[in-house]
Amino acid sequence: MMAHDGSYQVFINFRGVDTRNNFIGFLHSALKKKEIDAFIDSENLLRREMLPNLFQIIRSSKILIPVISKGYAESECCLRELTEMVECYKSQGQTILPIFFDVEAEDVRNQTGIIEASFENHEKGNDEQTLKRWKNALTVVGGILGYQLKDVNGDQSELVNLVVEWVLTESSCFAVVEYPVGLSAHVEEIDKLLRSDGDAFVGIYGERGIGKTTIAKALHKRYSREFDKTCILENIGEEAENGLQNLQKQLIKSISKKGDVLISDVAKGKELIQERLEGEKVLLILDGVDFEDQFIAFAIEFNWFDRGSKIIITSREEKILKLSYKVDEAKIYRPQKLDEKQSLELFSWHAFSQHQFLEDYTKFCVDVVQLTEGLPSNLVELVSFLLNGNEKDMEVWQARLKGLKKITSSDFHQRIQKWYDDIKQGKYPRPLWYSLYFC
Repeated sequence: MMAHDGSYQVFINFRGVDTRNNFIGFLHSALKKKEIDAFIDSENLLRREMLPNLFQIIRSSKILIPVISKGYAESECCLRELTEMVECYKSQGQTILPIFFDVEAEDVRNQTGIIEASFENHEKGNDEQTLKRWKNALTVVGGILGYQLKDVNGDQSELVNLVVEWVLTESSCFAVVEYPVGLSAHVEEIDKLLRSDGDAFVGIYGERGIGKTTIAKALHKRYSREFDKTCILENIGEEAENGLQNLQKQLIKSISKKGDVLISDVAKGKELIQERLEGEKVLLILDGVDFEDQFIAFAIEFNWFDRGSKIIITSREEKILKLSYKVDEAKIYRPQKLDEKQSLELFSWHAFSQHQFLEDYTKFCVDVVQLTEGLPSNLVELVSFLLNGNEKDMEVWQARLKGLKKITSSDFHQRIQKWYDDIKQGKYPRPLWYSLYFC
C-alpha cells in the first residue's frame, strides 16, 4: 500500500476469490489511470483482527463500492465490512454504489436465492443480533440503485467504464467544497425528487448558512453532462445589487455561449431568456431567489423547455417557491442542520485536517459545535476566527471562544465582527489580539 494519510476517495469492498483477479483488478487499474485514489485489500487487512484498521479507512473514504458476487455473503468479513459501510452511509452521508456482479439485486435486498443459502453456515457461529445487522445491511444496499453485470451483457470492461464514469462525476460533485461532510446525503435525496414523476421544478428551502448554495453547486456538477445546456446563477440575492438585467445577461450568455447581449429592461430580458431556452433540454439552477422582484426577473415557465429539463431554485423564503414558482410541496427539499457527529467531523477537518479530534480537545470541540448550531457556514467561519494569525495555542482558542460566547447576537457573523471591534478597543488582554495583528 502506498504511503498514505488513511483517507481515500473510493473504498472497494469485494470477495477476493470471486473477483480479485478479474473485475476488481480491471476497476482498480482504471480508477488509478484517472487519478482516483481507491483502496482495495491488497495486504490482507480482512483478517478479523485487522478490521478496526479497515473500518477506519471506510469511515474516511468518500465513495463506498461493494461488489457483491455469488460467494460474497459466505464471507463474514465482507458482511462486517458492509455493515460498517451502511452505518457510514446512514450517519455520515457517504455515498454507496453497489455492483451486483453475478447476483440479483432482489436476492441481496431480500436475502433470497444464493444469499439465503450463504447464511445457513453463519447461523451456527454468530448470535441473532449480529445476523440481523448483516441482513439489514444487505437489505439497505440491495435497495440502492447500482450497476449489474447483466445490464451490459456480461461485458466486464463496459461495466468498469460505467463505474469509472460515475465515480468521476460523483467526485466532481464533492469537489465544490473542501470537506463535503453530509453533502452526498443531500444530493441523493434531491436526486430522488429530480427523477420522480411530475413537475420538473425542485425547490431547496432553508435558513442562511445551512448549505443551499453548496448543494446547488454539487447538483450542477453532478448532472451537467445529462443536459444540452446548463446554467447555475449563484447568490442571486447578493448579485441582484448589481442589477437584475446583469443577472439575466449572465444566464443568457451561459446558456447560449454567445457574446454580450443588450437588455433594455427586465421584461426584455425575460423575452430573451425564453427565446434562448425554448426547445432545449436544460438544467437551470437559480440560487438565492429570496425576493419577489428576483422572481419576476426569472419567472421561468416550464413549457419553454424540452422534455426532461430540470429547474432547481434555492430560497430562504418558502412562499417564493410555493406561491411564485408554484413548486409542489412534495418537490421542496429542506436540508437538516448538521447533527453533533457531523459537526464534530467538519470542525476536526477544518481545525486539525483530520476527521477525528484528539481526546484532549473533546470538551472544547463540543462547545464549538453547540455555539455554531449545526450550520456549516457558522462552523467554517468560527474555525477561521480561531485560526486567525495562524494561532494554534489551545489556551488562546479557549479564551477567544469564551469571549465570543459573551456576545449576544442572532447573526453569527455580526457576533464575530463585534469581537474584533472589541479587540480593537482594547477590551481583551494583549495575548488574545497580538497574534491577530503581528503574525
